[in-house]
Amino acid sequence: MKPAEALSVSTLRRIEEAAQNSWPAAHQLLYDGWVLRLSGGYTKRANSVNPLYAGGLPVEEKVAFCDALYTAQGLPPVFRLIEPFVPSGLEEVLTRRGYRLLDASHVMTLRMGEAMLAEDEGELRTLSLDEWLPLYAHFSAHSARQRALHRQILEGISLPLLFAAISEGDAWRACGLGVLQGDLFGLFDIITHPDHRRRGWAGRLIAGMLAWAARRGAALTYLQVIDANRPARRLYERIGFRDAYWYRYRVHPSFD
Repeated sequence: MKPAEALSVSTLRRIEEAAQNSWPAAHQLLYDGWVLRLSGGYTKRANSVNPLYAGGLPVEEKVAFCDALYTAQGLPPVFRLIEPFVPSGLEEVLTRRGYRLLDASHVMTLRMGEAMLAEDEGELRTLSLDEWLPLYAHFSAHSARQRALHRQILEGISLPLLFAAISEGDAWRACGLGVLQGDLFGLFDIITHPDHRRRGWAGRLIAGMLAWAARRGAALTYLQVIDANRPARRLYERIGFRDAYWYRYRVHPSFD
């Protein structure tokens, strides 16, 4: 495993802001330095409290406000605790309220100057949202409701987008989403057809996506991956990605 990437706190915050812009919530509130995101329950990232900035209100008061807001929306309260931005005392308050830990995840980064970039996008296919979404839904076995909520998030992205896929003949093998904000390029929704995993398709997809981003001025690529997804982590490490920072969720006792 490669050592962790040493990035400044300001760069980590810039990555985190880009990641949130790249996965916009249907509804979002700013509350004393915390970003409250609500999207009908599709993904914890888009339905969680994200403490990003220092505030002045007591932590206990802020947690109670968030509990009430999410409960009123019919959503279980979820807190996304991002290192190194976790406010002092928050973990203790959540523990007392019965919140449990879930899904430790890593944000991994790759500097374009260190990547083995192809000269062009090669076999990469650029699709429209209407072409790409059914493909992703098929690979991930999404329900109709999940697909509708996913579309809502994707249609809310205001940044340059890459809906990418690669095929073998006429058969699609892998697809992914790329979002460009300035010199930061985020990789999301990287998925391979269930019957064709561990055959190199995801690596080839990412290589083409990195080439696309480099030609448009990207200097640093980032992605998010759950710690328990070891096959994906090994793939990203082979490509050259390194851990930059991490986060975990604290979920309300009502979370199913």
